[in-house]
Parts: sequence; structure tokens; C-alpha cells
Amino acid sequence: MSMSEVEQLAGIAALRQSVENDDEPPVGTTGPLSALWHAAKGNTEQALAAIEADTSKEAAWVRAHIHRRNGSDEEAAASYKQADQEWSMDPVDREWSQVAAGILLRG
Repeated sequence: MSMSEVEQLAGIAALRQSVENDDEPPVGTTGPLSALWHAAKGNTEQALAAIEADTSKEAAWVRAHIHRRNGSDEEAAASYKQADQEWSMDPVDREWSQVAAGILLRG
């Protein structure tokens, strides 16, 4: 396992632990990662607000995940296309980790 993979796993674990234990995302968590954190907490409005003006592929991927999580398949499909990502066949919680890993790896 490469160092970046180890760092990526540590970042995902820390973000997941924060979702479980904290009332706010970790200090310095912004944009798509902040949105992903809020999505995991069930705060859809805050999640979407965190990436409202963000046109990046990462933000589109998070939007796709949020819309899929909420059952908005048409909006999810459009966001997956914008993100250049395939529709995930994995359970939503597993996709959350995949999206987090993708963002952390690019970050």
C-alpha cells in the first residue's frame, strides 16, 4: 500500500469518525468534503449549500451522491454525468467512502 493510499484511508476514517462524534465538520473542511460530511449527517440543505456555486467535478460527484441518497434519481443521473462518474451500484454508505476517497486522492 502506497503512502498516499494510507493517508487517504486515514482521511476517510477521520472524516467518518467526525460524522459520528462531532456537531460540525473538522476545522478546515470546506467545499465538497464539507458537503459530504453534512450529507452523512443527514443535513441535505447544508450539504448542497456548501457546494452551491462549485462547478468542479468533485462537487458534481457529491451532488450525485446526495441526490441518490435522497431518491432523486433524475437529478443524481445528471450530476453523475457532470462529474464524469458512473452510477454507483454500491450501497449509499459505501459510495460515501468512495466519493470521499476520490476527493482526498485528488486533493
